[in-house]
Amino acid sequence: DADSDARHEWIWMPITTRFQYARSFVHSTGMVRYTMLCCWMYFIMTAISLGYSIKAPPGNTASHHGLIFNSMYTLTYLSFVVSYMLLYKKPAGAYAWGVRLYTIGYMAFVVLYAVSLASLPKVGNVFYVIGSVLFLVGSGFLLTATAPAPVGVGKWSPVDIGGSLFWGSFAFLLGSVAFTADSTRVLAGEGSTPWLGQAGNAIFTVGRIYFIWGSSTGEVGIIFVPKHVFWSKYQEINEFRRRSTLALFSTKGSPRGVQMSA
Repeated sequence: DADSDARHEWIWMPITTRFQYARSFVHSTGMVRYTMLCCWMYFIMTAISLGYSIKAPPGNTASHHGLIFNSMYTLTYLSFVVSYMLLYKKPAGAYAWGVRLYTIGYMAFVVLYAVSLASLPKVGNVFYVIGSVLFLVGSGFLLTATAPAPVGVGKWSPVDIGGSLFWGSFAFLLGSVAFTADSTRVLAGEGSTPWLGQAGNAIFTVGRIYFIWGSSTGEVGIIFVPKHVFWSKYQEINEFRRRSTLALFSTKGSPRGVQMSA
């Protein structure tokens, strides 16, 4: 009884420590690297899906990979949803809802591929529509949240990093229109339209590139190293190439160089 109110450190401290560690991680450079890793992973999986939509692989390969890919999308997107709850400064409501809708959409696609492998195409058709519509609405939320402001500045340019998340969201909106159109045709019994699936995956691939660009920071560039380190190495390589070229031409242009080369 004397120990009934005692606070045992081995019981209480790990919970607090884990929460503090998680909150510390989502504010760290590690979280930015994790995000960049996910962006590259998403790009690769989307590019593979594009290839499958153009030339179907044998058997159920596409369905098996679709199940794996969308499971990975779901798990990683869930980690982002959780990370938003741990942030001190929350993302815009429209942005958070866009990511949540994408997450549920990926869950719908997991079911789609699972029932397809189970030879239940009619059930899969319903989830194809559900997932496509969720992506369409989610893209609308993201487009609203990432729109540059004010109007008329360079950040609206598709080649300005300030507008990269906006253009990535715009690409996903267009791709979702293609998938929604295809899924409604499938549900209506008209069959899938190959070019709609190809267009959707192609536009999504472009969107992935924009999201990779938009997720880069000064500390974590698109190849995971700080941008100043990347540009410093890039300039060093260029300077080395320039000096090597000058030395080569200088050597070739001198009589001594000709003798040495002989």
